[in-house]
Amino acid sequence: MIISSSIGRFESSTAMQYDEVYEALAALYLRLSGYFTTGLILHSHEKGKNRGEIDWLAVRQPFHSQDARGVSMPPFLQLGDGYTDVIICEVKSSNTSFNKSIKNVENIADALRWAGVFPENRVADVAQRLLPLLDDSAPADRVSEGVIETSFRVRPLLCCPSLSTNDTKRWCLTGDEIMRFIDQCLDPAKAPQTCGRRYGYELWGHSFEAIVRWFKVRKRSEPFTVDALLSHLEKGSLG
Repeated sequence: MIISSSIGRFESSTAMQYDEVYEALAALYLRLSGYFTTGLILHSHEKGKNRGEIDWLAVRQPFHSQDARGVSMPPFLQLGDGYTDVIICEVKSSNTSFNKSIKNVENIADALRWAGVFPENRVADVAQRLLPLLDDSAPADRVSEGVIETSFRVRPLLCCPSLSTNDTKRWCLTGDEIMRFIDQCLDPAKAPQTCGRRYGYELWGHSFEAIVRWFKVRKRSEPFTVDALLSHLEKGSLG
């Protein structure tokens, strides 16, 4: 595992915990790919309880464009023309299985209602069609294709920054792909002539500031891995 040497030390850090870094990396990857992202709590009918949560519910509109940035969208996401793309993303520390709560068809339906892309009379059917894609045995190409309904597509995405592409056969966003794309988007040395990449890190907001700073100012001779990022944050060397 990429992070195995750092988890124990990082958990005691007064800065971001490693699971917070994982979630931030997933959100940053999706944001740079044109998605609006939000977390979601699935409310319970029982007072004081909830039925689970979704780490990131992400929506990308069909006419999104960032041409001035000079970066192609990641092939991993297999973005299709003409679709509003909805991703239900679960961020994992190691294992590549969806939590039990999101494998509940009622919870999937509630997430779809929150996204607001389907009329109520279609929500239950789309949720039922999406359910098999959450299974551990679901083929990667079938999961990445998702469920298509008119001009909308919904897909469940596992994100495991501690793994590399070769560690899993599932459709899973892994650390090497995350680092590759974020670096392509943020590295000042790779900026096109029409797009500057040096500006205040605080503009990215609290969740991303320290991570973006590392991508932009780290020494290029240093290891370029999730583990290296965790070690940097652990030391509190936020510059």
